[in-house]
Amino acid sequence: EWGQRVVAFVVPRDAVCLDALRTESVREALDDAGVDRWWAPREVRLVDAVPRLPGGKTDRLALRALASAD
Repeated sequence: EWGQRVVAFVVPRDAVCLDALRTESVREALDDAGVDRWWAPREVRLVDAVPRLPGGKTDRLALRALASAD
């Protein structure tokens, strides 16, 4: 509606947790933790590593590009 959506980028610890990382299971876990439903991610993307800037901060532009890529 507003042109943006919440996407969670997850670096899995191992292959076992891949089964648990469905978007709905993440939304349910956040709901159980008391997070409002509209703050929960609409999509979960698995990544090998979170992209970082040279100073060590998260590269938000790179994440935004990953979110828009199909």
